[in-house]
Amino acid sequence: MITFTALGKKYKFPHSLEEVSLREFIKYCELERDHQPPKYKELISLKEELSQVPEGDKLDRAGLEAKIEAVLEEVSSPAYMEERLSWAAKVVEFWTGLEYSTIMGEDGGGGMNAPQLEALSFQLQKLVNTPPEVEYSNVIEFKGELWYLPAQYMKDSTVIEYLESSQFYKLQEALAGGQWGALASVICILLRKKGEKYNKKLLERREFFLDMPMDKAYKVAFFFTKRIDTYSTLLGTYTAAQAVSKLRRELTS
Repeated sequence: MITFTALGKKYKFPHSLEEVSLREFIKYCELERDHQPPKYKELISLKEELSQVPEGDKLDRAGLEAKIEAVLEEVSSPAYMEERLSWAAKVVEFWTGLEYSTIMGEDGGGGMNAPQLEALSFQLQKLVNTPPEVEYSNVIEFKGELWYLPAQYMKDSTVIEYLESSQFYKLQEALAGGQWGALASVICILLRKKGEKYNKKLLERREFFLDMPMDKAYKVAFFFTKRIDTYSTLLGTYTAAQAVSKLRRELTS
């Protein structure tokens, strides 16, 4: 943790993902969902869209780059200053505990130095929104215990395996809808004792895993995205086979 002093009080903020818990990360994601300025969200969306366009597709990229430049110009303008500083203050308040009213000078003081406020806010946002380079391992140590990620995907096509995949899709939809608390449920289902099978009681460990530091939680999130891709392929193949089988029955009946 990095410590600083303001108005005679000491405050601290994380400088690595090891110092950010899953609980804090979920609450911060909810803060972004509910309070991040619309233009910031638009900018993030445009950049994500641009990342999906091939480098050789110059026409589409040029159009998106022009839109990004226009939004950047707008959020950098004096007219957007109040909204920009207000969001930066919310971020700094969340991670440091320094009151919003003090940061913004609403308590009778002069407020925080504006360039320093934006620099600290940017540093904190970059920390929590930049996934680390993940070195894959199916074993994660947490609270003195070893927890295991499943090694195989739907090996036997059992009912339990299909129920497990269904649960993953529900969680994926929840995350896509901004229900960030589903991250804890993802970890509950994926991280298990050695040899433990999927069952709904795994979700009872949710409170336990909320204390997991984000450097470890990101490893599980990485595994989750890969598992969803694999399930999509396997379930797609299964559905196609079922359709062919049905067609054959109809043709021979």
